[in-house]
Amino acid sequence: MQIESITQSGYKIFRIRDKIVADSDIEEVAKEVEKELKKGRKKIALSFLPATYPYSPVLSSLTRCHRTAELYDATVSVVSAKQEFLDVLLETHLDRVFEICRSEEELGKAAQD
Repeated sequence: MQIESITQSGYKIFRIRDKIVADSDIEEVAKEVEKELKKGRKKIALSFLPATYPYSPVLSSLTRCHRTAELYDATVSVVSAKQEFLDVLLETHLDRVFEICRSEEELGKAAQD
């Protein structure tokens, strides 16, 4: 799985560029998030490819990232332009846990507010 990481607007953003096809793919992302949190990073964003479907292992891993971030007094945000992905986050009330954005540019604006 290809994971690109950049720093923008105070966030370490992990761009998940490949379609998630196995549970181990999303676990790789969770491990990268944990490494950044251990380094002292306070703002993490996971940016999902439009082809990504938010099936149970993805949601579970997101929740794990959130719990880990709480241990480090940090936050995890989710970026997805795909409405279906956002709908699932809303239906499962994960919007109460994560800042949810449609684009990385929106994330940058939220960081300035």
